[in-house]
Amino acid sequence: MYCLLFYDVNVKRVQKVHRMLSKRMFWIQNSTFEGEMSQTQKRILTRDLTSMLDPEEDSLVFAWTEASNAWRKQLLGRDKGRVDIIA
Repeated sequence: MYCLLFYDVNVKRVQKVHRMLSKRMFWIQNSTFEGEMSQTQKRILTRDLTSMLDPEEDSLVFAWTEASNAWRKQLLGRDKGRVDIIA
């Protein structure tokens, strides 16, 4: 399945959540990631994120689809998720 993930967490946990998501998904911008994952990976990700969060002040939104081409993305402005590699 393909996932868009948006998070809004307390500043104390932002770096920890960002670092964990960076290992499993592609960073798009600020608090947004996307990526392909299996059902098992989805369960593990959900479990790991749940253990980090405070449900009283943090939130995560998952948008799931069967394939990345099931929706269209349009970028206005700078693409914050791309990293240029200079050789």
